Amino acid sequence: MDFTVLEKSSDGRENVLVLTDMFTKFTQSFPTRDQKATTVAKVLVEDWFLKLGIPNRLHSDKEYSPELTFMYNVTPHSSTGYPPYFLMFDHEPRNPIDNLFNNEMTEIDTELDTYLANHQKQMTDALKTADDNIHKKASERQEIMNRGTDDKSIEIGFNILLKKHVQGRNKMHDN
Repeated sequence: MDFTVLEKSSDGRENVLVLTDMFTKFTQSFPTRDQKATTVAKVLVEDWFLKLGIPNRLHSDKEYSPELTFMYNVTPHSSTGYPPYFLMFDHEPRNPIDNLFNNEMTEIDTELDTYLANHQKQMTDALKTADDNIHKKASERQEIMNRGTDDKSIEIGFNILLKKHVQGRNKMHDN
């Protein structure tokens, strides 16, 4: 979950709340008038939780374009190997390019039960592969991050630095 600020639109909205499902990488963005906690809560409940379900946990980070968001969602992700849109909705979206090349939707010539069983197996396999790919990429990232580190234990008497965040506009608190 993150906010970005764009030029103010004619209706006064300049903030965009960007929400991403961390497993599928599916992303949606929501223009808002402010970054108040009540605004975030309303968007989370009405536009995410009630449509997609309640996540196990929320993570907030820190930018927006609906076109870029769409392109991100339909492009295979390096962590999963699949487009986030496919993992979230179980199919590829129809794109403007499909109209340009007159790509027609294919007819299903099998019994519904057979189609559903095959489709469910395909989706189960895709989700398993995505999960395996995520764990593999996480291990690779951890190995890279740990290169050259010297793992030392913290002992009594050591000086420890604490990062103090600057006070000011905070996207999760009302000002």
